[in-house]
Amino acid sequence: MSGRTTLRHGWAVSLAVLATITLTISPLAQADPTPSPSDQNSAQSQHQDQTETAEDVSGQADETPAEGSEPLENIETAEAVVTETDSAGLVTSTTVENPSDEFTVKDADSDPGTEANAPDETTAGSDPVPTSPEAEQPTPAQSTSSSAEPSQATSASPTPTSAPTADDGTTVLEDIQTDSVGGFSMVGVTWDTLTGDNLGLHIRTQTAGGWSEWYEVTPDQEETEQRATGVIYVEDSTAVEVQATGAAGARAEGMRAVLIDTPTQSHDPSTGSAAAAVTGEATVGTVLATNSSVSQPNMITRSRWGAMAQDGCEANSDTIKAVAVHHTAGSNNYSSGQSASIVRGIQYYHEVTLGWCDIGYNFLVDQYGQIFEGKGGGPTFPVHGAHASTWNWETVGVSLMMNSNTAQPSNAMLNSLEDLIAWKIANNYLNPLGTVTLGGKRINVIFRHGDVMSTECPGTNVTNRMSQIRSAVASRVQGKTYSNIYDTWQANGGAGGRYGVVYEMEHGVSGGRQTNFAHGSIYAASNGTIYAVHNAIGNKYAALGYEHSVLGVPTGPEICGIKDGGCYQLFQG
Repeated sequence: MSGRTTLRHGWAVSLAVLATITLTISPLAQADPTPSPSDQNSAQSQHQDQTETAEDVSGQADETPAEGSEPLENIETAEAVVTETDSAGLVTSTTVENPSDEFTVKDADSDPGTEANAPDETTAGSDPVPTSPEAEQPTPAQSTSSSAEPSQATSASPTPTSAPTADDGTTVLEDIQTDSVGGFSMVGVTWDTLTGDNLGLHIRTQTAGGWSEWYEVTPDQEETEQRATGVIYVEDSTAVEVQATGAAGARAEGMRAVLIDTPTQSHDPSTGSAAAAVTGEATVGTVLATNSSVSQPNMITRSRWGAMAQDGCEANSDTIKAVAVHHTAGSNNYSSGQSASIVRGIQYYHEVTLGWCDIGYNFLVDQYGQIFEGKGGGPTFPVHGAHASTWNWETVGVSLMMNSNTAQPSNAMLNSLEDLIAWKIANNYLNPLGTVTLGGKRINVIFRHGDVMSTECPGTNVTNRMSQIRSAVASRVQGKTYSNIYDTWQANGGAGGRYGVVYEMEHGVSGGRQTNFAHGSIYAASNGTIYAVHNAIGNKYAALGYEHSVLGVPTGPEICGIKDGGCYQLFQG
């Protein structure tokens, strides 16, 4: 095998070390279970339009594939060879391939079908976290990787066992055995072709406590160009097994297991850290009379969790009309200090492995109530995420860092989720109990991923709480939605009037508050005085970046009728 070195990305926090190992294995003949690697192919997927982030769960551990399915392609850890390392040693990506590049279930008369190109909904297995509703805090992970380099394997080659099979007695057609590959804590699967009926993918890993239960990652049959599952957290592991199954005539080609190591860093935020979160906007004493808007909750910014720079993202949405709730799947067994490293791993998989421009989610919330800023662009703006395909447009994607099929969300997680959604809903002037039509579907303003796509995401336990979540958000918003900015906007026709739809949600700035609309801006000074910016001045103000530009906030009204015609307005800058 040959290797090559290339610089990929530097972290915003320079010590945020992350390593990736990609295992690419096509099955050998059944008589020879030992892989014979060929020259690796580590080419990344081409940049795709961000559509569906496949972080979603639709089943349980040890789940049996549909009756009539047969194993297609099975991957277990193989001899890994480093193919790409950045010059700073921050990212290592390893690819292993066998000479064979295709495997088809043995049925010569069957039609192999068409290629399945969609991103996948991830179904995760069981984990050691208590699942009772009374468990307010999850059990922290027992071990945390803290070194910059992945730990080296010390155990012997694992004894392979097949993934759960159907009741018809089907057996594994191919099982590859190798030594362990070193340390990793997150796994994703990609492929060139995976098509046919009764398709299934199963993942398990070897941890310090032995082999984990199987996590099922189910291919989504939606027609897109992305051929991948989401990445799931699997705890500190040293070996992996991935198995594809399908009915007669199904086909698997170019399967790859992507193993990501995201060591924690001493500066990573946690619930016990004084620098755990960046404080949200302050409440301004007398602003907005008796109807103070819902304040921004504490949030861990991208720079704090060590985000990579974006790579050519699309423009923002025009406005925000709804909030989508997701979960990330995988193991629930992590500490608050590990959360930032998990978010880094998700971003790396989305941006580097899948070729997206950034992490797909707009926000993430961990089991300890920590809120992480997701995709870049500013938390108050309508950033176009990559979490629900057609429903990425005009929505906010919030992902809970848990597997809701195997555990209950903690009270801390739910409280932070509800605070975050209330902030977005109230200051975008939305009704938390309302409905909206998006992508041809009539959905709740606060909806679950599974309401718009074929997935159980955000899992059983969060799904069962969606009505409760909406009610909790409504109670936070009640009496705080209507500000004098809102009143001015409504008096001028609301979304269909002079100012148009909300673009940048209402937020605190320069001792007052401001909302930026499609056709202007309204600023409320600390004494409640309103200064509106619109018409030609408003267009120029928007083009410069609103109050974020050198102009700052308006300090007076628009004045027209000056000599030789025209209007002027004074600004802070």
